Amino acid sequence: MDWCSRSNPRRERRGTIGSGLAGARLLRPASAPPRERPEGAGSIVQEQPVLCDGRRRGYGPQSGVTVAVATQASELEWQVRAACRGPQAVMFFPPSTFERKDEKADREQRAKAICASCSVRKDCLEYALRIREPHGIWGGLNELERRVLLSK
Repeated sequence: MDWCSRSNPRRERRGTIGSGLAGARLLRPASAPPRERPEGAGSIVQEQPVLCDGRRRGYGPQSGVTVAVATQASELEWQVRAACRGPQAVMFFPPSTFERKDEKADREQRAKAICASCSVRKDCLEYALRIREPHGIWGGLNELERRVLLSK
């Protein structure tokens, strides 16, 4: 039986070349309660997907190989204290529609004013520089200003 939770037109078919991952699904259903994290764990362990034909991929908890998909929670505690949290957060990133140059300058100026009084501005900027965040205002700097800092 070749059953998958979603049909995918790019799914590997018999006699074709493909990765075989298109039909992968997780061992645990999304409705299952979350597993407790191992003691001292700072990263999330990726579940081992099962292919449509029942084969398992060679990574995940069963193989002993884990994939870190999240930064340690303690590293991001500063975010809950950030002044940009809440409805004003939209000012920190460009809209999904076209934005004129003067509109961008105004939006960035308002976002930077919020950053100026933020108690975690330094942590925010360090985080954005470390992950090389390509979008938005972080730590009072836009993407171009951060790029200049990184190039020094």
